[in-house]
Amino acid sequence: ALEIGHLAHAPVRELSGGERQRVAVARLLVQRPQLILADEPTASIDARSATLVLDALQGLAHDCGATLLLATHDTDVARRLERVVGLAHGRLVLDASASGLAERALHAVYDGAPELAGDAQR
Repeated sequence: ALEIGHLAHAPVRELSGGERQRVAVARLLVQRPQLILADEPTASIDARSATLVLDALQGLAHDCGATLLLATHDTDVARRLERVVGLAHGRLVLDASASGLAERALHAVYDGAPELAGDAQR
């Protein structure tokens, strides 16, 4: 799923950032954790690798019955998750299903207008 089989014998120092991130996710797959904490797992990698990483994390969480807690600044990534929780200045300003999330509310969290984020469904 992560398309890294060809890297099995490659030295880590020769791997790109995206390859390193996919290897890290592969290690998680083997460990089958109950809780997955992912801090910007799709940052600084190409779109195709980001999709592979996000799909693998979500698949792992589903298959293991694990909780996936993912921190991201990418609104496209946030939209692909089940639930979005937004924090601003240490305060909860948004807690909504990603499927019903209004664009305005999502951008309010990311663009620094948390007073708009409470209106998540409009």
